[in-house]
Amino acid sequence: MATKNIVPRADTEGSIGTTAKKWGGIQVEGDIDLISDGAGKCTIKGEGAASDISIVSEHTAGVALHIDCDANAGSIVDIDAGILDIDTTGSVYIDSGSVVSIDSIDDSNYTITGSGKSLTLNAVGGGASQQAIVQSAGTGAAACAITSTAGGITLDA
Repeated sequence: MATKNIVPRADTEGSIGTTAKKWGGIQVEGDIDLISDGAGKCTIKGEGAASDISIVSEHTAGVALHIDCDANAGSIVDIDAGILDIDTTGSVYIDSGSVVSIDSIDDSNYTITGSGKSLTLNAVGGGASQQAIVQSAGTGAAACAITSTAGGITLDA
């Protein structure tokens, strides 16, 4: 190769491949920047029923993957999936400056499986209108149950 750079004559000029004639693959080593011009969108797409997309980092400490979409409070990160499976060997933190809502149309649970561990539900902001509400629309005899399989139950007002 005569030069180690492929450079357009002017900024935002040209493309690599076309919608009709695509490259078979790209092998890159080093830093990669995919930048939209602000008028369009940047799409990473795996086409075909058996295709998948993997983002793999071998980073060993600190931030290994950073998704930054908070230039405006109205910015949305939308994840659509048949099944969403999140696994971590460490802690999981979900912090919100507003509402958090987790909804399901099927039986669900939140379980702590470690021995000697606690599950705490707190409403800690205070004020006359603050409430911690446990509610059920069930019509059976055990529509709302608080059960202790070993030990007692304490209710304080």
